Amino acid sequence: MKLRSLALGGTLLLATPAFAESYYDTNPTPQERAQTNALNVAAAGDAAATADAQQNYNADRAAYDADRARYDADRARYDAEHARFVHRWDVYYSSDRFRDVEAMHRHEVIDLAVRTQDGDFLGHIRNVDTGSDGRVTRVGVNISGERTAWIDATDLRYDRDNGNAVTDLSRRQVDGMALMRFPR
Repeated sequence: MKLRSLALGGTLLLATPAFAESYYDTNPTPQERAQTNALNVAAAGDAAATADAQQNYNADRAAYDADRARYDADRARYDAEHARFVHRWDVYYSSDRFRDVEAMHRHEVIDLAVRTQDGDFLGHIRNVDTGSDGRVTRVGVNISGERTAWIDATDLRYDRDNGNAVTDLSRRQVDGMALMRFPR
């Protein structure tokens, strides 16, 4: 701030500060007002878009949770129906021909053909889920090119002689599993 001083007859007079401000330093120009309004409108639009995106996310999440609950219920029903077959693979443990799929590595399982114990071809393994320890927990078998049946690794054995995976599940059971929805 500049102060002007005026010396008159030996007396020093101090004047008020000199302001070099114009009207537009404190009041925006019409162009600035228009720009501010445009920014405010854009911000309001962004807020509305964010709210819409949040609603879409919440709806998608609710649909996912419902799909997951249906899958879990289907899987629990399946497990309850097949609980009596827990030791069904015991006859194979004495044979070197069969190996537990859950003990194999992911890359060893991908693309294996899956067959029933009777030798009927079911499909190829296209997806593999593993646990935190790296063990195979279940595989996604591509059935007829369009559907995927998620089969627990405990329901499969690797046949070393034939180079494919064998399941004790029937074709009807595997087809039923392909109709279950598995949220990824």
